[in-house]
Amino acid sequence: MSLDISLPDKTLRLLIQKGTPNWNGADAETLLRYVQEYVPSDRQKIRALNGAPLNLDEANSRLAELERKCRQVRWLGRVIPIALIACCILVVNIVVRRHGQNPLRWDWWGWFGLGIMLFMVSIMGAIMLAVVSQILNDLKERTEEVVDWLQRRE
Repeated sequence: MSLDISLPDKTLRLLIQKGTPNWNGADAETLLRYVQEYVPSDRQKIRALNGAPLNLDEANSRLAELERKCRQVRWLGRVIPIALIACCILVVNIVVRRHGQNPLRWDWWGWFGLGIMLFMVSIMGAIMLAVVSQILNDLKERTEEVVDWLQRRE
């Protein structure tokens, strides 16, 4: 849950991440009641990140934000394999410089080092791709919740 307060010179964002607020004092509901009481209604735009949308405008806004986040995560999913290939080329280059250009003349330490480094890069890549996949699944579930709410509303 988050609350954005736009001031003339900056925007204040009060967030709750993993169930913990990152500010001291009142909880989000108290801050929301305060804003609703003291800020004119034509100057308010209240949005929730989770749960059922309060109105059609909030649902459309949430869908647009979720689509934007999905595009960013998909881009990351395309960049990670390219970065992994670059890391593998760098690792091979490091080993070649250390042990010579002809891999047939490398001792077993050269081959072992190359194998360990490539293994570590592949593990790192698998973890990154798993995280991207998990984020995409979470965004998909949140999008489906909003779409279901829209369909029930019609």
